[in-house]
Amino acid sequence: MKELRGTFRRRALVCCLADPSKDPRPNRVINMLNGMGFIVDVLCSYEVKENLKFNKIICINAPPRFYRILLKVMRSLIKINDIDLHLGDWLRGIWKIKSTLNPSEYDIVVVEDVEFLNFIVNHKSVHTKIICDLREFYPLEFEDSIYFMIFESGYKRKLCQRYLNKCDALITVSEGIRKAFYTWFGVESEVICSVPYYRYLEPRIVDKSKIKMVHHGAANPDRKLENMIHMFKFLDQRYHLDFYLVGNQSYVTHLKKLAAPFGERINFLEPLPFEKIIPSLNSYDIGLCLLEDTTFNIRYALPNKFFEYIQARLMLAIGPSPEMRRLTEQYNLGVVSSSFNPAELSKILNSLSDDDIYKYKLNSHLAAKELCFEKESKKLERILERLLGGYK
Repeated sequence: MKELRGTFRRRALVCCLADPSKDPRPNRVINMLNGMGFIVDVLCSYEVKENLKFNKIICINAPPRFYRILLKVMRSLIKINDIDLHLGDWLRGIWKIKSTLNPSEYDIVVVEDVEFLNFIVNHKSVHTKIICDLREFYPLEFEDSIYFMIFESGYKRKLCQRYLNKCDALITVSEGIRKAFYTWFGVESEVICSVPYYRYLEPRIVDKSKIKMVHHGAANPDRKLENMIHMFKFLDQRYHLDFYLVGNQSYVTHLKKLAAPFGERINFLEPLPFEKIIPSLNSYDIGLCLLEDTTFNIRYALPNKFFEYIQARLMLAIGPSPEMRRLTEQYNLGVVSSSFNPAELSKILNSLSDDDIYKYKLNSHLAAKELCFEKESKKLERILERLLGGYK
């Protein structure tokens, strides 16, 4: 990792709403900035639960639920004199840290959630550079929710309209989302994929009598995870599936009921700690990702799990999600169905031998050297070099 030119250590602030020790993108950015010699501070909404190196953490706490609801209603109604933007700062608790955090003290601020932009842009100095990470297409982040479209979408759109062109660099997660930000807001961004660090692993030999599939991630109903369970109406007896799910527990309970008729062929296991995800996945054969494109962001998703499956040296079995399909076909990593119909992907899987699956796993083994943060981070290094004036 290159270090920035100069005799003094530059200062960086990373802003995110989640716990950055468990959120892959800010986690890797923080580690990268540390490796480049920055003094790194973190602004977030949660205490850091796992090991992560930083100088100091500024933790913000949102007001009680009743006041959050009231502020959201007010924010959606009052749009004069940017009162809605200031109410957004109050909603997130950002107002509490205005007297203790001065963005102008930093050389670089990496904003991982657009809700920080009102505060950061209006309190930075001329020399402070802002990189905004567009991890979702924010105006349609939860477009399947009437609540979001009424109380959140307009606010997110205004943040983007007002502040994206005031950032010094924009990065995003996929080509489809990059194009959407350009179409809606006229801003250019660079795709930096959500790839993990390279892992020194080998593909596991396939047991032809028990082919182990895995899916991990958030249990959100809009992802239609039940489609992966419905596949077992058509899959032959070789196939088994383990879920590692976080989030909506009522939805997980619903999924468990759907899976019950298939007995031990479908299991729900405890979520894995961040650092154990890839080593644990290495014991599987296939990373399954049949995410029906019910929303814009799901359609153009290129999620962490996709690249984690590759680093774990798994074959991929996916639906026709355009971003995942492009890389799967480019590196010949597995199979892609032409629709999200569970029967179609099941038919393709039933046609595979254990040798076929192992060959795809070997292709993931080769692709892992390219689709890793060590390679992808070079893009972010070049952005920092452009903004801050080079390296030693």
